[in-house]
Amino acid sequence: MGHGFFGFIDTIAGTPTLGRHVKELCLNEHMIRCLLLKYDDQVKFLAQCNKRYRTHLCEPAQTNQTAPVDQFRNATEYFGERRRIVGNAINCLMSVAVSLTPMLNKLEIHVESDWKLSSIPSGCLPNLKKLTITVSWSFPTDDLDGLAGLLDAAPRLERIELVNLEVRDATKKPKTSFCHDTVNEITLRSCMLHISQLEAIMRGFPKLQTFRIGAPNHCQRADTRSQDTALLYRIEDLLMLRSDTLKHLTLDFPGIHLDHPGEIVLQDLSGMKVLETLYIESGMLHRRWQGHRPGRRICQLLPTSIKEFGLMGSAYPLVHDEVLESINISASVFPLLKKVVVAEFGKKWLVDGDKWERMFASACEAHNLELSSEVPRSSQGLALPEPYRD
Repeated sequence: MGHGFFGFIDTIAGTPTLGRHVKELCLNEHMIRCLLLKYDDQVKFLAQCNKRYRTHLCEPAQTNQTAPVDQFRNATEYFGERRRIVGNAINCLMSVAVSLTPMLNKLEIHVESDWKLSSIPSGCLPNLKKLTITVSWSFPTDDLDGLAGLLDAAPRLERIELVNLEVRDATKKPKTSFCHDTVNEITLRSCMLHISQLEAIMRGFPKLQTFRIGAPNHCQRADTRSQDTALLYRIEDLLMLRSDTLKHLTLDFPGIHLDHPGEIVLQDLSGMKVLETLYIESGMLHRRWQGHRPGRRICQLLPTSIKEFGLMGSAYPLVHDEVLESINISASVFPLLKKVVVAEFGKKWLVDGDKWERMFASACEAHNLELSSEVPRSSQGLALPEPYRD
């Protein structure tokens, strides 16, 4: 869309039936950058945004001074006040486009600031099923409240994907507006959310069945063995809040901290009584032994309901050995298990990958289990700030 985005808005605004035929809309960062490149004078860009915002949205939005050209002229630094104003103007433009395409099934939208999308009317996207929100690297927020307007606009929403979001401030109590009654799938891709925010998500989505989360690359540590492990965060304490609904889980934390000085660790998922699928970064299981702490073996930490189990990331002999043990006793301990996925059998830690692969293949064949090295596309690249498009 890019260069013709203003024309697109004017066209569907002039012919509302066209806007109602749009089923999928991608307002991603690339489109925004193409649009900005067309305007060397950012005051002119703001004026174009202002014109559409005040022409096509409801009266409360028209009177909201969210794209103030005069304020931009008087601002002294682009990477301060000026950038915030441009970000707000882009958000206004996103609101216009969304309001003019009410019959969307899928929406991917790029958000530049934490300006609350209140100008999008509640329930205005009655058919929206999938919502992808990517945020700017400089997205300044300490809660998820600014994104709640999009959720409120979609009463039948089922899937949410947040990309490149960081909310680490624990000083403010999480608000409850980021919630939804029908959403059953959430993916947090390249995201760093404080534990309190993750807890609010678990409590705010009572129908949640699929949850994927991956930390951004810049938060990953090259050597977690030197990490102070005085405190380890047990992520199952968070997941147990949805033990009654969570069926499919992907955890990609290859050595990062969410609450300093702790490290995310997995000790016990046996209480997740309906969990069927688990894909996990091997390092989370390997960290159970840090600090010489006793930990449950994998055959003890998985629930009996598990049907598909996958290891992502580096190969650790200790982890591989325990997974093999679980396969060999699966008939009695995991009667529903059908598939095992191992992304890497070797490469690091001087592991003989071919030997491990033969051992896994033999064990899976003996117990009539499918063995694969292919992680599902929806669970790949969770550390990368690039949304998954199906």
